[in-house]
Amino acid sequence: MRLLNALIRNELRYDELSTDFLQFTLSGQHQLTDNLKIDAMVGRAKSEFDNPIQTTVVMEKGGQNFSYDYRGSKRGNPELLFGAGVFDPNGWTTNSVRLRPLGAENTFDNAGINIEYILTDALTLRSGLHYKKFEFETREARRQSENAAGVVMSPDLIRQYSAGVGPYANWLVPDLAAIDARYNIYSNTGAFAVSTDFRRVDNYSAEEKTVGAYIQLAFDTEFGDTGFRGDIGGRFIKTDQSSTAWATLGGTQQLITADHDYNEFLPSLNLVFEPMDDVIIRFGYAEVLARAGLGSIRPNVSVSVSGGARSVSGGNPTLEPTKAKTYDLGLELYFDNESLLGVALFRKNIDSYVQGLRETKLFTETGLPIQAAIDACNAGPGYGADCNENIEWQTNTPLNGPGGNLYGFEIQYQMPFSFLPEFWNRFGFIGNYTYVKAQMDYINNTGVVLATRDLQGLSEATRSATLYYEDDKFAARVSLADRSKYLTNAIGRDNNDMEGTNATRNIDASLSYQVTDNWKVTFEALNLTNEVDDQWVDSSGNRLTYYHATGRQYYLGAQYKF
Repeated sequence: MRLLNALIRNELRYDELSTDFLQFTLSGQHQLTDNLKIDAMVGRAKSEFDNPIQTTVVMEKGGQNFSYDYRGSKRGNPELLFGAGVFDPNGWTTNSVRLRPLGAENTFDNAGINIEYILTDALTLRSGLHYKKFEFETREARRQSENAAGVVMSPDLIRQYSAGVGPYANWLVPDLAAIDARYNIYSNTGAFAVSTDFRRVDNYSAEEKTVGAYIQLAFDTEFGDTGFRGDIGGRFIKTDQSSTAWATLGGTQQLITADHDYNEFLPSLNLVFEPMDDVIIRFGYAEVLARAGLGSIRPNVSVSVSGGARSVSGGNPTLEPTKAKTYDLGLELYFDNESLLGVALFRKNIDSYVQGLRETKLFTETGLPIQAAIDACNAGPGYGADCNENIEWQTNTPLNGPGGNLYGFEIQYQMPFSFLPEFWNRFGFIGNYTYVKAQMDYINNTGVVLATRDLQGLSEATRSATLYYEDDKFAARVSLADRSKYLTNAIGRDNNDMEGTNATRNIDASLSYQVTDNWKVTFEALNLTNEVDDQWVDSSGNRLTYYHATGRQYYLGAQYKF
């Protein structure tokens, strides 16, 4: 497609990031009698993420020619052609200056106590109490308006950048260092002052406390020549959630807190049969749940504009967890030492499912105050024909959907090459193939089914294979992981039917050498295939929306044990 008189925008973003992580765990156990054992643990994990500098400067130039071609084999390497004016440093203007320092803090406290009592040679009773507490707090500051702030994009504030893509050697981007030297954009004064008060809606916190108790009866016996073991039990869980955020009520910003709680009893049953030597049949049933992320339960809505993207995203403090009943049936054949061939069938009846409702609608149809759109536009490119309440915005809100059924099978194979001659007998192979199918009803906020599609984030087929070598000192592995394409959003943006991620294939390798009893040297090579994150929109067009390459990664390490 060829576009004439187009508006071209180039941007450069610079981040400084750090994460501090601290974890400690204290655990112990005591054999009270021959038949009674108790163990307990307490621990804390805390991470502090800090992004003190997140700076983006956007420059633009109108009246340019531009064409692109994604057809056929060009999908992975599209043809992008620009007119000569895009590479001329004269005539550019500043669209916006974004200063968005932010950070987040996560804390996880965990404690538990377990008791085990041997009733008979065949029966063991287990019980315990567990406590978990998650805390999450995030902050973000911005300028009051992310306009050009008086920055004049002259040629000496523009530099060349070699991106390594397309037919062009260099692109033109804002020179952040030169812009800061002239305008002192990090002074936190005047037009460059930043404050959390200018972005209160994205400063929020959440807390989740869980108290649980379980009881389980384990058994191990025989029926004739058939070994029979397993366990039956249940777990009671009480969850209390609290989230605090800024919201506009009656035209005034107020800090509000929303509370939510729920209780669940989750039974489980596991059975293992050994009808003959080296053959095991397994059956399992359990009721399980998965809670929504703490960022999803905030009690407010964020309205923002970034360039030409206008979005409305919110939380839902009354979200219930995803709940499911799971069934598993497996057959395992141990045909040699450390060798296994296993086949398993599984099914999950998902009773409820936390999904994101994505819609494209006029801002006036969201039910939010019009002033929220006006403020967001003024903080970005400015309120006008390209940003107002009467044009389309992208909305995203989490809600509980009706769920659906998931089923599939798994095949695993493991074998050391012990049958081969010396040296070659130290090699081995591990392989796995999984097929999964799941269909979900995706609804709107009134419960009307908008579409029935695959479960988001789930590949229909995944494959893995590992070839390894091990001796007394040296170990090496090469692993392949392959997954088919999957949905990332069942309802697409901008009135597209859906969005997804294309198939990936990763090859990793690792080596280790035991130098002494105390010292070991390790080497890891990740993503040797240089696989990319290739995301698309529109199931029929497969149009590129995101293409992110992290490159190959290499790690050299040393371990000392004492």
